[in-house]
Amino acid sequence: MQKILIIRLSSIGDIVLTTPILRALRKSYPKTKIAFFTKRRYRDLLLFNPHLDGIFTWEDDLGRLKGERFDLLLDLQANPRSLLLSLKLKASRRIRYRKRHLRRWALTRFKWIPYHPVHTVDLYLRALAPLGIPQSSERSPRLYLQEEERGEAREFLHREGFTDGMLVGISPGARWEKKRWPLERFAQVGERLIKEREAEIILLGDDGDRSLNRRIVQLMRIKPIDAAGRTDLRLLIGLLRRCDLLITNDSGPMHIATGVGTPVVAIFGPTHPKLGFAPLGERNILLSTNQSCSPCSLHGEGRCRRSRRHCMEGITVDDVLRAASSILSNK
Repeated sequence: MQKILIIRLSSIGDIVLTTPILRALRKSYPKTKIAFFTKRRYRDLLLFNPHLDGIFTWEDDLGRLKGERFDLLLDLQANPRSLLLSLKLKASRRIRYRKRHLRRWALTRFKWIPYHPVHTVDLYLRALAPLGIPQSSERSPRLYLQEEERGEAREFLHREGFTDGMLVGISPGARWEKKRWPLERFAQVGERLIKEREAEIILLGDDGDRSLNRRIVQLMRIKPIDAAGRTDLRLLIGLLRRCDLLITNDSGPMHIATGVGTPVVAIFGPTHPKLGFAPLGERNILLSTNQSCSPCSLHGEGRCRRSRRHCMEGITVDDVLRAASSILSNK
């Protein structure tokens, strides 16, 4: 094949999880031009990926792509929009991955139905089976940084007063409020890591997380670095790479951290690792109370039907600190 186009329009975590597929395709087709089509806001996740020859965006390049022909169009979004898009583009062959959406939805509604969890990365890799590409054992996502970008992350931290030592990231945000662990507990974890581990804390997030981070700063007597809304995606990747650990809800930064080799303590509540979106990595620790009602929604968007959020409130400060200490002690 001469040209392959991969479609995955959103979102952060999903796009990070496509990177093992890029690696597998490049290994099987070393001379083929492989391009990726996504939304502009996610383009920076794929910069400098050695397995890609081009990155196109919905906002800038759709018209141009309509004039090209591809030997293969690989749809890793598998929704009505990506289906319509794939039909508009010229391709000799089209493959869509099977996202098991119905089975995952059934898991949130009918707990008695047998369900065999399959990670999203494995579902992506299975989509390559019609090409004769065997299931790869290289499943870990990978993001790439230039040395200059690492330097920019170091300079940002230096301006904030951090020079060296242990750096722990905390990402308290998530798209849906039900997926957020209580802010006061993040603050307590941060303070204890400062006292017990002499760690520096950096609060991460985008513009939408500013109010969450401000509240954590207010609750902490020893003030952390607050980077919410002050970084673009590339700087966020660089900061996460510098962190010795990320403590996070089930969110995009969780997958970015894994993509740059930073271990995570990931807190799962209304969602659950068995839905297939757990971070992949050898040193990660996933925390869940495994309530009988969990998972209650695919992305955390559902309304809690109980009087309290037992799935999140049942994860204690000590639980998170034990997990964090286990990772930091083995560095």
